[in-house]
Formats: sequence, C-alpha cells, structure tokens
Amino acid sequence: MNGILRDILEGKRYHSDLVIVIIWSILAIVGALLLPDGNFTRIVLAIPLVIFLPGYSLVSALWPGRHIELHDAESKEKEENTGKKEVDNLERIVLSFGLSIAIVALAGIGLSYVWEISLVPVLLSLFAFILVTAGLTWHRRMTLPEENRFFVSFIFDFKSILGEWTRADRVI
Repeated sequence: MNGILRDILEGKRYHSDLVIVIIWSILAIVGALLLPDGNFTRIVLAIPLVIFLPGYSLVSALWPGRHIELHDAESKEKEENTGKKEVDNLERIVLSFGLSIAIVALAGIGLSYVWEISLVPVLLSLFAFILVTAGLTWHRRMTLPEENRFFVSFIFDFKSILGEWTRADRVI
C-alpha cells in the first residue's frame, strides 16, 4: 500500500478521525439546507451531527492521548501522583454522546439570548464549535509524542485478529 495512503488510513500522523468529523459536519449542514424535510439522507446525516460529533470533538480536545494499559504498580502510582489519565475507547464514546447532548442544549440556550433558535443559527453554532475543538485537538495531539497520540486506524489486519488460518479454515 502506498506510504501516504497507509499513513492516512492508519490515522497516527494525519488525524483521520478529525477529518471525518469535519467532512461529516459539512455534509450534514449541506444536507440540512438543501434536502427537503423528512428526507432519509438528511436525517442520517443530521443525527450524528447532533448527538455525537460535538461531544467527540470536545472529548478529543480534552484527552488527546491514547489510553495505555498500566500493569505494574510503579506506573499506576505515577499516574495517581501526576493526576494524568487518558480515557479508553468505551469511555470516549459514552462521553461523546453525553457531552453532545449537553453542548446542543447549551447552544440552544445561548442562541435564545442572541438570535432565534432556527436551523441556520443552530447549524452554524454547532459547526463553529466542532471546528474550534477539532483545531484545538489537532494542536494538542501534535504536542504529544507520536506513540502517545490517540488515533483511529482504518487498517484492519485480520491475520493478527484471527491468527494464522489452516487450509481447512480457508476452505470454509
């Protein structure tokens, strides 16, 4: 596989997850503005924009490093003393959903004082929030050593997951 394409799919150097969040947000905004109400594509694009993406970008900004399992007592004691803890993948997903709901609610409250709550101001405020937090995430991840950065890899190595296949396994 090409070196640059592999780096993009691996996600360590190019932060593919942030690119996907921004592209999905743009597609959802375009879909919300151009597609008619009740359109299936509009709904499918809008649901992650409202219930996942703002929280994911905030969680990524707050915890830019990846979770590393600590097995020895010295490492756990060091973590407790420094107070630095990274969240694991399940915590990251749950926090993303919960914080997204809170962010959208707070954006609605804030918009009610400044503008009216309608489609365009809500979309713009959510997109601005996602852009700012994604930019902050990118900056914070770049300050970390590459081996400590959180990343989402899109390369699936089935041999490492399934182990070596016998001839019978391949036939089945």
